[in-house]
Amino acid sequence: MITKLHLITQRAKENPEMKFTSLAHHLNEDFLKECYGELRKGEAPGIDGVTMEEYEVKLDENLKDLVNRLKAKQYIPSLCVRPVV
Repeated sequence: MITKLHLITQRAKENPEMKFTSLAHHLNEDFLKECYGELRKGEAPGIDGVTMEEYEVKLDENLKDLVNRLKAKQYIPSLCVRPVV
């Protein structure tokens, strides 16, 4: 999957005017699992209050559900809260 992203990055750099109509088909369970593995452990829970440890208990099931919602265009991300320092 990383090689696909590198190819997309390379094409975007070579041709800044190029428009990508959709990248959603690249969001599959394997890719999301790889991304999950790159997250820092022990961080604060997400905006939904779920910790990484809680999400990881049913990681494969959670990722499958997420991919299905993404494909069905039913996934609505939560608004993020940013503290002002």
